[in-house]
Formats: sequence, structure tokens, C-alpha cells
Amino acid sequence: MAAKKRLVDLPASPPVPEGWGGRWLAAASGAGKARLEKGRALVAEGALTALSVKPGLVEAEVRDRGRSVLNVRLRLRTLNEKVFDGALKAFAERARTAAELLSGLLPEESDDVFAAAGGALLPVSPTEVAVTCACPDGAACRHAAAVHVALAERFDRDPFLLLLLRGKGRDEVLARLREARTRRAAPAAPPVPAARRPPAPARPPRHPPDGLLHALARPRS
Repeated sequence: MAAKKRLVDLPASPPVPEGWGGRWLAAASGAGKARLEKGRALVAEGALTALSVKPGLVEAEVRDRGRSVLNVRLRLRTLNEKVFDGALKAFAERARTAAELLSGLLPEESDDVFAAAGGALLPVSPTEVAVTCACPDGAACRHAAAVHVALAERFDRDPFLLLLLRGKGRDEVLARLREARTRRAAPAAPPVPAARRPPAPARPPRHPPDGLLHALARPRS
């Protein structure tokens, strides 16, 4: 009997997510404890056979017990350029947050920083995550819960995947952060003096008309 195909980068017994993984489950899954446990059991059984994260999309394959493989998709709106620019400028202004990002960590206050820039990093509500599964239970199924559990474990190990899901991968984020740090450290250019107008030409002295001079020169009687 052939062994079940298992995701090579997921442990057989996934740990309870903490950090960004735990935040993701609380904000995005919309699942209660019982459903999450069912999802965690599926992951532990090796039922999750594929998982990929792209901007705005998570795609997974989950093998149901004794059934065929089900395709599960999670869709989440990506954040626009203005939001990323504002958040990365805010990170660049603080030495600690810039250093954490450059070392592969996602600062604890990242969700607040993105929210201040115009778009929260985590979903504000589970309804922001559109779930597609072919099983009769739809979005509330244990297969979707399994994908959330596996995704949360991925986020704990590599929080930059959360940024990728929101639209920007690690390389682009770090390149733009370094650029923002460089611009911030560069000395400001001296102001360009305003162009001066050339002085107006001197006016020649005004002389009274000749007739007036003759009149003034005549002796009075």
C-alpha cells in the first residue's frame, strides 16, 4: 500500500500556532475550537497534500477520509501601493522595526502600522476571507479549518508569507525598506536660491522743457 503523500514542510503533529499564526486563526478562520481541532487532526494525519501562498490567494489540496482530494482556496484582498509605502516608511523611521524586518521578523505592531497607513495586515473580520471548498459544508468545513491551521503554522515559521498574501514578497519588501532607510539617512539638499531679477536700468534725469527754462531766465519787470 502506497504511503500517503504529505507536505514535507509541515510537522506530523502541528503545534498550536502562536504569534502571527495564532493571530491569523483568531482574525481569519472564523472557526471555533472544535472545528479547529478537526482541522488540526486532518493535518496530523497527512491529509494536506499541497499548500501554496500567492498574493491574495491560498491554494491547498486536502484528502478527506476515504474520499478524493478536495481543492480548497482562501481569497483575501491585497493591499494597495499607498498602504505599503506608508507602512514601510513608518518601519524605516524606527531603527528597531527596520532591524527586525531585515532580520526576517515581523514586528509585533505591524498590524497597527499597516492600519495607520490605510489597510490592516490581518483581516478585520473572517468575512474578508472568501473560502471555496467542494464539500457540502462549504466555508465552515473541517477542510478549510485544516488549511487555516497549516497556514498559521507557516506564518509562525515565516511571517513574510503574510506580507506575500497581502501583495508583496520578502525581496520586494526588504528592497523598499532599505531604499526608504537610505532616503531617510541622506542629507537634505540645500535650497536652490530664487533667481534674482536684473536691476532696472537707471532713468536719465528729467530736464524741464526749453520754453520753461527761457521763461524762468527772463528778468521780472
